[in-house]
Amino acid sequence: MESPGDPALRLCGKSDRRAKLYVLRHTETGEIKQVGASCITLFLGVKIAGLWTLEYDLDEHLPALGGQVWGEPAAGGDRSLHKLDTIALALAFSEGGRGYISRARARDREIPATADTIATAVWGLASIRNQAVRRELEDGVAKAHRIRAEQPELIDAVLASAATVDPPTDYGMNLRTLLAGEYVSAKSVGIAASLVAVHARQQQYDAERATLVPGFVAPKGAKVADLDATVTVSRIIDGHYGSKTLLVLRTDGNQLIKWFASGVRDYEPGQRVRILRATVKDHETFRDQDQTVVTRAKLDALEPAA
Repeated sequence: MESPGDPALRLCGKSDRRAKLYVLRHTETGEIKQVGASCITLFLGVKIAGLWTLEYDLDEHLPALGGQVWGEPAAGGDRSLHKLDTIALALAFSEGGRGYISRARARDREIPATADTIATAVWGLASIRNQAVRRELEDGVAKAHRIRAEQPELIDAVLASAATVDPPTDYGMNLRTLLAGEYVSAKSVGIAASLVAVHARQQQYDAERATLVPGFVAPKGAKVADLDATVTVSRIIDGHYGSKTLLVLRTDGNQLIKWFASGVRDYEPGQRVRILRATVKDHETFRDQDQTVVTRAKLDALEPAA
């Protein structure tokens, strides 16, 4: 992958500080290059129409979540942030990543996403009329400045956590491409900010892994019932025959249970559940962790996720 300082990015003589980049992949070699929007015609040798569709952001055409009280980012100008500032802001507005709010979660709960809060604090603060909200945003920006100045090692650790994201996925590739540059555009703040959640989950994973108990909950074919557990992984997997939900549960006895549930199941990491009944299908070891694979499970939510 080419870095932002590569000569290919300066074919048109523009500054390396770009708010808009395109990622090009060679169909035969798989080589990836980043090219600024103003240089792409010169780089390819042909003019390509319709690239605006890659930049279309539906969120900008919808009402802001929470109404006018949260305001909207100011239009126009150079709306980009240094990636270190972006991470510092994301840490400040998400309790170190533990309270990160994705756009999907924001829609479900009708609260501002972390990326939108950052954008409002940086570009839309002047439009805030609610003084309490304005002070909260200003306090968050001040906290981000302190993190940037006093905790560079924390920011470096967050950036390093990108290595834990699977490279072949769209998210992994977009994240690595974005972090290869120095600046993050307003439209990409959400991707960069999400890295604080990755880092927080990795820290939690490392802490929990240290206390896991080896072995399995029950023998293959056995029935289990009335086990209290905490959801550690909840992932929707789309396939040709519909969607499935991958759930990994940590029992109160510090052992792991994995269940591929049919359909979309509404559980979140951190949520407490009770396994009313399940049948042990298999025993697996994943990343040196023993996991009891179950089928035909029935769960009952004990409390919402934190």
